[in-house]
Amino acid sequence: MEDDDGGSATYTTTVTVYNIAPTITQFGPFVIDEGTPINFTATSTDPGSDDLIFSWTFEYGPTMVNTYYNDGTGPDPYPSPGGTFPITVTDGVTFAYGDNGEYELTLTIEDDDGGTVSYTTNITVNNVAPTIQQFGPFVIDEGTPIDFTVTSTDLGSDDLTFTWEFEYGPTISTTYYNDGTGPDPYPSPLGVHPFTVTDVQQFAYGDNGEYEVTLTIVDDDGGMVSYTTLITVNNTAPEAEFEAYVIVNFTLRIAGEKWHDVRLYIYEDGNEVGYASVTRYPGSPDRQSVTISYVRCHVSSQIYTVVYYTPEDDPVNGQPNGANPCWLNITFEDGSYELLKHTFNVQHPETWEWHVGINKFLVGHRIAFEATVTDPGSDDLTFSWDWGDGMPCEVITYYNDGIAPDPYPSPLGNYPCSAYDSREHVYTTAGNYLAILTIKDDDGGTCICEIPIILT
Repeated sequence: MEDDDGGSATYTTTVTVYNIAPTITQFGPFVIDEGTPINFTATSTDPGSDDLIFSWTFEYGPTMVNTYYNDGTGPDPYPSPGGTFPITVTDGVTFAYGDNGEYELTLTIEDDDGGTVSYTTNITVNNVAPTIQQFGPFVIDEGTPIDFTVTSTDLGSDDLTFTWEFEYGPTISTTYYNDGTGPDPYPSPLGVHPFTVTDVQQFAYGDNGEYEVTLTIVDDDGGMVSYTTLITVNNTAPEAEFEAYVIVNFTLRIAGEKWHDVRLYIYEDGNEVGYASVTRYPGSPDRQSVTISYVRCHVSSQIYTVVYYTPEDDPVNGQPNGANPCWLNITFEDGSYELLKHTFNVQHPETWEWHVGINKFLVGHRIAFEATVTDPGSDDLTFSWDWGDGMPCEVITYYNDGIAPDPYPSPLGNYPCSAYDSREHVYTTAGNYLAILTIKDDDGGTCICEIPIILT
């Protein structure tokens, strides 16, 4: 203190400045969807020139801390009465909850002198149903498996259950756990989110028709989505394997000059199907024979035998001018036979090969017809035999269930299915015929097999 004449007096005292905690603006409450990030913003004012520390504490989640320096560069020294004051700071953080529920969020703001303020608000997190990728429609053949592959995404950290409902078929459910090991606890806000799953199922329909398949996906909080598509199943005609044959035994017997060998070959359309050889030794002709038994002679082929006589490579037995009588006995299953004779002469090479056509001898004998039919579907199969000689057709149906006609549709029957049928027929007149086997399934699919019958 100084007067106007220069007189002065001095007095010193102490000023105590108290710290005042910062203030915080209220915020929230919040309502968000699971898995959706949200920005949380709050503003705080401190009357002093302090640094401010924002601590965001999420229930079931992390604590996020951000520090704001009064001078914008580094920690506030003590004391720092000349800093910027009051100081106002706005802070923000982003966070997402992976599961629905009610959660608390607490923000605590502290200045560098220990002054604190806290505020708690609520976060309501709603469940969101999973999404489903559209699939189909499909077109397949009966009995053919088809792979159904679908991807679903859930914004949250939920378990997902895929349920496939096949019309006329099964219901198949598969659960995919968010943690890969077991059921999701509640709440589970910190699980994997978003959660994406791809499910694959395979199914086949055994009968043609139009069928629906519905996929429903449910998360562990009840969120649900469904999608239905159409499967068009086409009928497929049956296929057949067949043969027509007569069982024949061929016996070759020789007599005459000893040491000569004779060879018998049996051919079908030029393909060898049987062979035997016999050599003439001293003794009765019955002991100089060989038999090729149980030869299937397919009547749709030209069947013939060739008997070869080769005296030039045999030992000389003192009778170079001799001959060897030969008999070919064609014996059928019923005991009847055809006995044919030929004489081989050493001096006449034109006699050394004996050709015999067999087909004409099959007239009047039972011809066995066998057919095996397969169908990829679950159909009944009808065999219709037309012998081609004016005799009545023979028809028989084999039911898929072995009992009665197949209902329509019957997608869960036995498939693929097969049937075997055998018949015998006798042609009484020599000639060439065309036997026709027609196989139909119960949906109209047809397979026609033509079997030439050569009896000349």
